[in-house]
Amino acid sequence: MLPNLLIRNISFLKNFLKERAYYSSWKERVIYRLICLESCTVDELAYSFEDEFHPLLVKPLIFHLIAIGNFHTEVNQTVGSESMITINSLMNPLLIHENRVMSDVH
Repeated sequence: MLPNLLIRNISFLKNFLKERAYYSSWKERVIYRLICLESCTVDELAYSFEDEFHPLLVKPLIFHLIAIGNFHTEVNQTVGSESMITINSLMNPLLIHENRVMSDVH
């Protein structure tokens, strides 16, 4: 049997699997911002777009990116606004391209 916390996190993230219409136009920007920041909380990433979008619109996209595996977080802790997130380099082709660009610059 899975631990209750893991079941809770799976249930929570399951709600973010469906892609909303605006995700496609914001997705790369949100991923790129986390690449630049390297790691931060869900809230910190959402509020970093405060001048462009309302953070409450960005947070579902961030949870969607966690749910589909683009972002990594510790699922053995409660997943929420204060969760630390990083890029999951195994699932993110944008990061592979970014690393190539950075290595070409140096």
